[in-house]
Amino acid sequence: MDGLISKYVETVCENKPVKKYAYLFILTSCILFLASSVAADAATYHVRRGGGGDCSGVQECLDRLQPGDTLLVHAGTYAEGNFNVIPSGTSVAPVTVAAAPGERAVIKPPRGTDGIHLTGYAGTDVAFIVIDGLVFDCSAVETNCIKFESYETRIHDVIFQNNEVFGNPRNNGIVGVGGERIKILNNDVHDNGLIPQDTTGLWCGYGMYIAGIDVLIADNRVHHNGGWGIHHYTSNGGARNDVIAGNYVYNNGLACSRSDGIILASGDNTQAYNNVVFNNMHTGIAVAYGSNSKAFNNTVFNNGGVGIGYGAGSNAEIVNNISFNNAGGDIVDVGGLQGTLVRSNNLTSDPNFVNASAGDFRLTAGSSAIDAGVQIPGVTDGFLGSAPDIGACEYGDSDCRRWGGGNVPPFDSSP
Repeated sequence: MDGLISKYVETVCENKPVKKYAYLFILTSCILFLASSVAADAATYHVRRGGGGDCSGVQECLDRLQPGDTLLVHAGTYAEGNFNVIPSGTSVAPVTVAAAPGERAVIKPPRGTDGIHLTGYAGTDVAFIVIDGLVFDCSAVETNCIKFESYETRIHDVIFQNNEVFGNPRNNGIVGVGGERIKILNNDVHDNGLIPQDTTGLWCGYGMYIAGIDVLIADNRVHHNGGWGIHHYTSNGGARNDVIAGNYVYNNGLACSRSDGIILASGDNTQAYNNVVFNNMHTGIAVAYGSNSKAFNNTVFNNGGVGIGYGAGSNAEIVNNISFNNAGGDIVDVGGLQGTLVRSNNLTSDPNFVNASAGDFRLTAGSSAIDAGVQIPGVTDGFLGSAPDIGACEYGDSDCRRWGGGNVPPFDSSP
């Protein structure tokens, strides 16, 4: 449990950017977690397929949880759903629901049920919950696979990390409506919404549909979904300061006649940076409708429509991006932008990737992207060389991910 507590503290407590990647955080001014007293009072419950655990099923164990407690779900497939209530933790004692270490725990909601749908109702905030390392097979779900929703009161400080979410036939993988400091980290979200919702082909399920306040969507793989990969939007208004960073977004739009790998479609000061967006059927990154939206240091390649399109919002910054080999143009004004546009230090010629066909978007020596960017505080911190590089991967950075070797499939369906 101490390891899970440590991960929670690092992500939720007051923080500042780590050098190189601002979307990863370290503890700075948080009061020490009082881990010893929390651990002394907390309980760890186990649920095992076929019995032998502390509860007969997942929901029974969820109902027992108190602040600081952990539920470990052991290997097997659990035909349960409608997890609408997970007790809240506190800032120093989160509630954790996790796969048992080294085990594959699959939640498969039966037909007619949802997966997780956490909602803050009047007088009952939902907060300080960690969901870690589970597999959600939503092939029988008809509406929500994973949904976080602020309704009348708040949902906040929830971490959803290291999970796999797949198979929702007509709807979305992960939905977030409002909420504050929701963190969606290092998940694999795929094969959702592959059956169109109507006969027009305009509406399909998305990988993620989410916006709120200080929401962080980082280090996820979002791929092979029917509609948009990451759709940042809320009709409720008020979204601000959300960050979409370090994600690999590819092969989305498989069932819809329109879509984007990533769209910044609402809110103020939404930032998308260090994302690799490739091989989507339509647009790569769309900057539209929001205000003061920012696209920094992304790599956008081989999409079936526009690479980066901007318009229909107010004030936008498009800086330090590689956008190359996109069928509809690499950086395109689609019309309607009000206010100020900052567009600089982008590369639309061949950046000389190591091996794009194998998902390796590191730069080779001599790339024109090297040292050709401008400094952006919190995004390019820790750059190597005389200036930051353009794109998602700094040349020579040993931390830059190598996504070949089966992590990202070859281009099996060109747009």
